[in-house]
Amino acid sequence: MVAANTITGNMNIARLRRTNPFSVLKNVAITGGTHGNELSGIYMVQNFLRNPTLIKRSSFEACAVASNVEATKLERRYVDVDMNRCFLLEDLEKWKKSDEESLNVEQARAVILDELLGPKASQSPSTDFIFDLHNSTANTGRLLCFHEDDDFAFEVAAYLKSCDPQITAVHWPSGDVPFLPTVARSGMTVEVGPVAHSTLKTAIYNKTKDLISNALDYIDLHNDYVEKRR
Repeated sequence: MVAANTITGNMNIARLRRTNPFSVLKNVAITGGTHGNELSGIYMVQNFLRNPTLIKRSSFEACAVASNVEATKLERRYVDVDMNRCFLLEDLEKWKKSDEESLNVEQARAVILDELLGPKASQSPSTDFIFDLHNSTANTGRLLCFHEDDDFAFEVAAYLKSCDPQITAVHWPSGDVPFLPTVARSGMTVEVGPVAHSTLKTAIYNKTKDLISNALDYIDLHNDYVEKRR
């Protein structure tokens, strides 16, 4: 059992390092393929990697990252375990101290992504915001999921909903959660459905692409506003 003071400490680290509405964002990441059979995010990240100007903005660096590479090759949700349950701080810190050979595919990749985009244990992770792209077989429409104390994620969600009133949002459970975006200062899961696994729907793909474009535009506008107030 994890000690209560450890859980409280982890939560305090998360709050202290959040991107806030008065921060200038410098690094944003778009991840896809956390589940290897959810094709919208996979194809979108591949497109962004081939055409980086699509996500280029003047005030910050944006990168696209393929998440679960091995599961994507196999067109399976995961190889060994669900990678979107591999980002609890306690687990990441334990796996970093383990021999790589003792880790399964998703655990090893989670450690790499934490080092690349975080680390989650740091009060100054390298990435200010992560958009993690997912599909769902459920009729979610365009659903944004983020932490209840993430004020900037709430701000981004409000802007996106002003662009498209059909967008909805929900909060993750309180406390530490095991989702990929939590290795950054702030972030959200973008869940889009209904889409059958291993299927790409052009209309849904394009709406998701527009959502990401609008989100990046908002961050650019936000940075300009903050800089002008300094």
